[in-house]
Amino acid sequence: MAYNMSDANTDTSSQDLQETLLPNESVTRRLPKVVHPKGVTLRVASREDDLTVAKFYHDMWADFDLADSLADDWQAQTLEFIAHAREQLDYTAFIAEQSDNRVPSVTPSLEEIQQKHDEDVPASASTKTSSKILGVAACQRFAGPYPFAFVPAKRLYGYIWGVRVVPD
Repeated sequence: MAYNMSDANTDTSSQDLQETLLPNESVTRRLPKVVHPKGVTLRVASREDDLTVAKFYHDMWADFDLADSLADDWQAQTLEFIAHAREQLDYTAFIAEQSDNRVPSVTPSLEEIQQKHDEDVPASASTKTSSKILGVAACQRFAGPYPFAFVPAKRLYGYIWGVRVVPD
């Protein structure tokens, strides 16, 4: 799906803003949700979305037929990585979701994701009508393998370490 920002509604009225405490900040910043006219919302992920981000990261590798190469504790490792990155490296993730409640969700619930990992059985799709997660992207500040000897106010590097969009 092509996304043209000129088609998006970036109205910053209080209804369209989400309060987000970003890492290393003492105040909450109000970040706009971007709502596309076709009902797609792009929002900043919260801590409650960490399991979903981890699942999408797993599925990104599964899309490359590499799921069997992941460690048995992939979920715990990913959640630990996210927690560390959030505390130390300005981690942020973004979620694109279908906000039209007429569209049935095919994204598994968090309980179904946990069950799938714990029991290694396929999770069934949720049949309730709710937001459907279409994609996830995670990013953070770069952490090395070499010393970062720059003044942070003058230069910071970051990278995107996971992007997955649900295939149509």
